[in-house]
Amino acid sequence: MSNEHYREKCLSAKGEQCIECDATTRVVVHHTDGDRTNNDLDNLVPLCRSCHSSVHAAGEGFEHWTEQLPELAIRRGYISDVTEHGCEILREFKTEDDRVNPLLIRQLTGLPATTVRTTIDRLCRWGYVQQVTRGLYGITESGRDIVLEAHEAK
Repeated sequence: MSNEHYREKCLSAKGEQCIECDATTRVVVHHTDGDRTNNDLDNLVPLCRSCHSSVHAAGEGFEHWTEQLPELAIRRGYISDVTEHGCEILREFKTEDDRVNPLLIRQLTGLPATTVRTTIDRLCRWGYVQQVTRGLYGITESGRDIVLEAHEAK
C-alpha cells in the first residue's frame, strides 16, 4: 500500500485531528507499533506534526507516547479491538484462571505462533497482560475490564 493510500485511509476513517492535542492543521499519520509496513487501520492514528515529532524524539516524554498512544486511540474509538486477536486471547486468560502460556493460547485459538507472540507482546506493552515467569503470562485488571466491555457489547 502506498504512503498516500494508508494516510488517506486513516484520515478518512479517523478525521484530520491530532489525538493528543486536538490540532486540525498539519496532521500526519503515525504507526502506533512503530512498524511502518503495518498499515492496518488499527495501527494508524492521526497526530499533528508537533506531537508526531515528540513521539519520535528520544528525549523526555518518549515513554509517555509509547505507553499512552494506544490507550488514547482506544478511548477515541480509533482502535475498536485491542488488536485483531487481542480480545480473543484475553478471553482465554479468563477461561484458564487468569494465567496462560503462548503454547496453550495457540492450542486453544488455533492462531499461528507469530500472531500469538506479537499479540501478547502488544498486550504487555499496553498493560493488559503481564509476564509472571518466563513463558507464563497473567491478565491485569485493565485486561479484565477489556474482556468485560467486549462481553457486554455483544
